[in-house]
Amino acid sequence: MTAPPGRAGSPREVLVVRHGEAYNTVAPDGRRAVPDPSNPPLTARGEAQAALVATVVSAFAPDVAVSSPFLRAAQTGAAALADVVVPAELDVRLCEHFVYDPMRAFAGIDLADYRARFGGLYAIDDALGDRASYPPFPEDDSSVTRRIASLADGWRARHDWSRAVFVGHGATVSELVRALVPSASVVAPDVGHCSVTRLVERPDGEWDVVWLFDVAHLAAGE
Repeated sequence: MTAPPGRAGSPREVLVVRHGEAYNTVAPDGRRAVPDPSNPPLTARGEAQAALVATVVSAFAPDVAVSSPFLRAAQTGAAALADVVVPAELDVRLCEHFVYDPMRAFAGIDLADYRARFGGLYAIDDALGDRASYPPFPEDDSSVTRRIASLADGWRARHDWSRAVFVGHGATVSELVRALVPSASVVAPDVGHCSVTRLVERPDGEWDVVWLFDVAHLAAGE
């Protein structure tokens, strides 16, 4: 299938970002509150990493952004979008793999907290506060593959965007890259915090890798 035209005839492009360091891999240190261990925030280092991604995102000039609803991803997306104004949404299909034990207690996001934190940045549906809207626990690998394939297929079929940013987790970021570029060498543990992958669509509708899990932007300092 021939791809729809991108901005001013250019091909469509995707920027895939993993969230910054958070209190799911770092023990609480007292520097940030962690009221819900199943949905922890970024660490101070993770916040610095996310701020560095903003330069990459600004240069990319997206026209839409999509983030996992988990707090560490939503915070990363908010920081990354600091210099651009685009429609942004939270999509459950990008959420963390429901296989880690703390997530057994996950009950949905705190809607009031998210609306206070993120203002009008994200469209926050009430359903995101309902545990039933998320995958079951434990979730097998095939479930992650299916939900990311659904996300990728849905966005590929749309004709209303040219450059999209997706912010997720190690498992969902690597799966999204694999869904768009099956030949890409993707190993989830190699997806560093706040790494960035850039993909460009060819005229035949297939996708090529421009950068894969790049972290050069973090060299500016965290």
